[in-house]
Amino acid sequence: MGFSASSTFWSVGCTIGDGDGLVSNCCEAGSHSYNFQYTPGVNLSQKVVGSNNPRIFSFVELYIASKGFSEDEILDSGGFGRVYRALLPSDGTTVAVKYLSEKGEQFKKTFAAELMAVAQLRHRNLVHLSKFDRDAIAGATDSTSINVEWAMAELMLHPEELRKAKEELDQVVGMNNIVEESHLSKLPYLDAVLKEAHRLHPVVPLLVPHRSSADCTVGGYTVPKGSTVFINVWKMHRDPNEWENPSDFIPERFLADSDNYDYKGNNFNYLPFGSGRRICVGIPLATKMAFYVIASLLHSFEWEMLKKEQLDLLDKYRILTKIATPLVITPTPRLSNAELYSRCRRIS
Repeated sequence: MGFSASSTFWSVGCTIGDGDGLVSNCCEAGSHSYNFQYTPGVNLSQKVVGSNNPRIFSFVELYIASKGFSEDEILDSGGFGRVYRALLPSDGTTVAVKYLSEKGEQFKKTFAAELMAVAQLRHRNLVHLSKFDRDAIAGATDSTSINVEWAMAELMLHPEELRKAKEELDQVVGMNNIVEESHLSKLPYLDAVLKEAHRLHPVVPLLVPHRSSADCTVGGYTVPKGSTVFINVWKMHRDPNEWENPSDFIPERFLADSDNYDYKGNNFNYLPFGSGRRICVGIPLATKMAFYVIASLLHSFEWEMLKKEQLDLLDKYRILTKIATPLVITPTPRLSNAELYSRCRRIS
């Protein structure tokens, strides 16, 4: 993958050894996201076959592009392939998609073998992980950093909402402590901030592809059985018939009825992670990571945007929706006890 893996403590607690194999690369990508040791939105680098220039792309973009479909379906001249050809650049990315598709089964087998060797997992756990591994990593790697970046960008443009989030953190965590997992369930306003960021900026705005299981009619259009179906949650989340002032950043909309707006896909007005059998399996990991990261960032630092007028929330859509102009903000230590920052480093 053009991405050399180092000895890394991955999020599930397994030390991945030195090397640059497929599994180590993917695990390192996951560990970087989990520990937030890289700037949100950073991508992997791929040396495209036949090209003198490295192609920068997101691992998850390619994984989603190939998930559940053979390379022939992805690279075909029409239908589903045509959709992604419109989203992915034409400078060799399809070569990388083809490579990723070919390596899928190898990845599953090698990943399970490495986990067995390192963690000495029991057989029943290994069977579970072999079915879950790729989906969990792909579902939580880039999506977490992208969601945090969107949420921080919105808060930089909405100082009153930022003030409320900090006040809640000060009351729950205190100024002589750092954020811990036990605090998260006591931060309803910050939870609402993240949900609102997901509503306005769903990371995968068309979700993963679905297939129709039977002939049906939707909005007067006939959808034959076996059709590839994309669900435009970006539009659903901004539907004025369902949301008041849908284009505005209003976290309070999720406070009054928070139980009805979870990430499980039961409310069809709000589907940031999809619904049904193809719902994102990385939800628990992604949501916990994003919540913990943004809580720690807001509680531990004051953030200043040097050129506020230059920040706009235009998005860049290539399967994943990223902010078009990367967010650049400057942190200043917020906690008076400097030893707390040392504790943060040890925990991370």
